[in-house]
Amino acid sequence: MRIHVNADDPFKNFNEYKVSTKLQSKLQKIKTETEIEPNLMCRLGFCFSLNMKDDDGISVEKAKDTSKQIIRKEILFGDNVSVYGSLFEFWCINHSEITAKISKKDLIEAHITRGLSRLINLIFVGEGSKKIDFTKLRECLSLSK
Repeated sequence: MRIHVNADDPFKNFNEYKVSTKLQSKLQKIKTETEIEPNLMCRLGFCFSLNMKDDDGISVEKAKDTSKQIIRKEILFGDNVSVYGSLFEFWCINHSEITAKISKKDLIEAHITRGLSRLINLIFVGEGSKKIDFTKLRECLSLSK
């Protein structure tokens, strides 16, 4: 399957990602202990979600949240925005029944949130824990290569 270079930019209506308060505190903990920036974790989460087999976890419900942390598209995806856009377009082609119902902007946000939530659940020791399991973090980082 070939993705056309001249295809519409899937990120044209996506300018920023608002990090929920819950995820924000976990991302800050990860940054403090590992020096991995939140935007890099968001990239990993995005790719992690795109690679998941179950699409039942895609939720575009907007949580009423007081978080003020916003990551702009340019920071979130960096110089490789076209690579992330191609990955997302490939996912959209293979999931046309979902993309017919939900806007790409909402799907991008949903993938970041779902992937981040699952990654965070994997790397923190136990439910509600504040301790990072570095072995699991290394495993997650090696899965994303």
